[in-house]
Amino acid sequence: MHVTQPASARRFEIELELAAPREEVWRAIATAEGLSSWFSAEAEVEPYVGGRMAWDWGEAYHWPLTIDVWEPGKRLVARHDSAVDDNSDAAGGKLPLFVEFILEGDGGQTVLRLVHSGFGAEADFDEEYDGISQGWPVELQSLKLYLECHRGERRQLAWARVSTSLSPVEAMKRLLGDEGIAFSSNRDLGSLRAGDRFSARLAENAALELVATSSPGATGLAGSSPELNNAFFHAHSYHHPEHQVTHVWLWLAQYGAPEERVQRYRASMEATLARLFARAVAPVGASA
Repeated sequence: MHVTQPASARRFEIELELAAPREEVWRAIATAEGLSSWFSAEAEVEPYVGGRMAWDWGEAYHWPLTIDVWEPGKRLVARHDSAVDDNSDAAGGKLPLFVEFILEGDGGQTVLRLVHSGFGAEADFDEEYDGISQGWPVELQSLKLYLECHRGERRQLAWARVSTSLSPVEAMKRLLGDEGIAFSSNRDLGSLRAGDRFSARLAENAALELVATSSPGATGLAGSSPELNNAFFHAHSYHHPEHQVTHVWLWLAQYGAPEERVQRYRASMEATLARLFARAVAPVGASA
């Protein structure tokens, strides 16, 4: 995976090589069924220029978009509102941001380039820019895992979230600290690189043996679990600008898992977050 983040430009670009035909990659990014197999818990897609898209994570987050470019198998551009006011709009609208997916390749290999643009130089854009810069590399590893290991399979989600007044960085330190998930590896957690093995114990009956899918950031950590049929695990925190709180998530996406195991991990995640943050956890997550 190659990430480009020019200091002089307010756009985020990332390129990913996928062992999957272009039509399968398109299906994963441009259909509701495909998106809910690796990305949002639920999705909606109206497949035409001017059509509506929506990426939803239950009550936690709703991301509506409008399709500006629709070129099946080649290019998709969707527009969404930023959190920054458009001072030229008397109706009180927001300045737009743009998510662009570009697909190239033949046969069973595809190069996907994602460009997220429209961020101004103003500090008002910093939080959103930082959030997508940390989020997209993790989410696209989930896409890669889905396309190369679970293409066409139904995803089962075990996830939980909690709100806290701590900053996202402070919340992640608490989650991953000595009193937290009890991560262990053959090296310091912060120095993990893609392919390194590490483990996490959510509870006595819910240990995870993981392979890092990318280097961890200050507010996120992700890995796959070979022992759980290459399930995708993600722990992250982010500031919700509308609610003015930090949300902390634990997320385990499984494929072909028995419902008992999905429920066991979900209960363990909820108990872990409740213990660490002493707040009522909003239990979320269902088979997607």
